[in-house]
This record gives sequence, C-alpha cells and structure tokens, in this order.
Amino acid sequence: MNKIKFALVSLALVLGFTACNKNNYEYEPGNPAITGNKVVFFDDEENLTLALTDTEVEITLNRADTEGELTVPLIVKSAPDFVTVPESATFAAGEAQTTVKLEIGEDMEPYVTYLVKICIPEKFTQPYAEDAGSPVYNFTLFKEDWGHIADGVFTSTVGLTGSWEQELQYSEFLNLYRLPDLFAEGGNVYFHYDGLIEVNEQKEVITETEEGMDTAYVDTTYYKQDFYFTDANGKHITQFGTAFVHPTYGELIAYINEGYEMGYDEFTDEESGELVKEFYWVWALKVSAGSFGEKYQYYDVIEWERKPWEEKNAEE
Repeated sequence: MNKIKFALVSLALVLGFTACNKNNYEYEPGNPAITGNKVVFFDDEENLTLALTDTEVEITLNRADTEGELTVPLIVKSAPDFVTVPESATFAAGEAQTTVKLEIGEDMEPYVTYLVKICIPEKFTQPYAEDAGSPVYNFTLFKEDWGHIADGVFTSTVGLTGSWEQELQYSEFLNLYRLPDLFAEGGNVYFHYDGLIEVNEQKEVITETEEGMDTAYVDTTYYKQDFYFTDANGKHITQFGTAFVHPTYGELIAYINEGYEMGYDEFTDEESGELVKEFYWVWALKVSAGSFGEKYQYYDVIEWERKPWEEKNAEE
C-alpha cells in the first residue's frame, strides 16, 4: 500500500514540474480568425483564352465586407516569365470586387498552355467560413486566333441527320478551318483547305508493239483539292470523336473516307439558279454497336467574309 502511495506522489511531482517548466513548453497563440472586410478570396478557377494581339488579362478578387479601403498583397507561386503580376490589389471603399490586371509579354507563344498560380496571404483568408471562396487561384493562359470566317448550313446525311445553321471559323496562324460544336458542345471539327494544288507524277504507259508490250513512264501534271481533316494542332487525321454520346452505345466517332473526292466547289444550282458554295466530303459515323452508314456530308457557305486560300494564291 505504501509503495502505491509513493508511486502516485512521485508521478504527481513529475507532472507538476513538467507543466511549470518554461524550458519544455511555452504556449504561443495562433492567428485569430479574421472577419469583416479583410476576408478576401478569388473567383472560381478558369481557363483564360487570349487573342494573339492581347497584352493583358484580368482576374477578379473579392471581399466579404465592403467597409473602408483595403490593400492586399499578391503572392505569385508560379508563372511564366512573360507574365507580370502586380504586388498588390486595392479595394476602394464600398467595393466588394477589384480587378487585377496581369501584363502579358510578347514571348508568350500561341497555342501553348501555360499555368499560373497566385495566392493571398493567410492573414486575409478565413478557411472555415462558408462561401469564403478560395485564397489560391490556379488558372491557364492560352493564346489563339480563331475567328468568324463564314456563315453557312451543315447537312448531315448519316447518324444525326438533318440540316442546321453552322458557323465556320478560321485560324490564320494554323491555316485551319473549324466547325465549332458541330454535333455537341466541345466537338469541334477541324480541316485544312488551300484550294487546288499542282501535282507532278510519272504515269505508266503500256503500249503494244511488234516485239510485245512496251512500258514507258511519262511526266504528267494535274490539280487536286488540298483538303483534309486535322486535329486541333493541324495534324492530318482520318477519324475523330464528335463529343456526341449515345446513352447506350457511347461516343459517336467519325471515320473519313479519303478514297472519295472531297474539297470545295462553287456552281449554279439548276433548279434555283443560285450560286452554291460548298465543302463536301464522305464519312461514316459509328458507335460501339456499329455504323450508321457512309455518305457525303455538306457544308454550304451562305456568305464568306473572305477566302483565305485565294489571298494566298494571289500573293504567290
């Protein structure tokens, strides 16, 4: 019994000395939770697309309370060298939002995706508050030059059949055309077209002579349509996903048949007497269960803003 009492007393003494010993532990209070106009946050993350000539881009910073003016430092965690981020952002009194302008240098390459990460100092955040947004802003920068080049009507003869108004876009930098969201959102269709191109080939000619069959090779020249489908970067492809998803059989895939003539033509319609300006090609549309068939498809231009291939031919 005495041994038990002695053990308890000894333990109490050890704990007592430990708790009072400042060399072992000293309490340091954390940063108090902030409230009011100092709770600052970014909008939701997004991908920012710029035109080739853009030299700046804007992002939005928010605060929970609009009382008084407030300046908040901005911390750049990662960014390419050509992006200049201001050291701080200032809210005017009574304003819940402020715009931060980032300068974009000329070294930014088009059609390359860059990542940027900007943060707010911890003392301006309230991580446990509801609807407090995010103190970190991750986003991408991307430069492109897609622009409207024509209005027209697309006619689908297999699978999702019908005709509908469809914009045609053009990238001068890539020298590509794009039918945006053709069958579904995000299902862009890209193609290259440069008019007629000259082809020089040797043609085999077989003739019958008294000695037998004679074979000769003759230089020939002809013209063909410089037309083919591509991916978003201009690589020649013969199949692609349309982004339209069948509820049972999955995504609709287009298979281009380059064995048929395809390209662009202008002619007068015999019945209406109107001038037809038409791209045409053959593809099959398939899902996992099989094919909907293979037929010619048509994009009829209503009005061109300009014809890029004619401008290039004129320069040459």
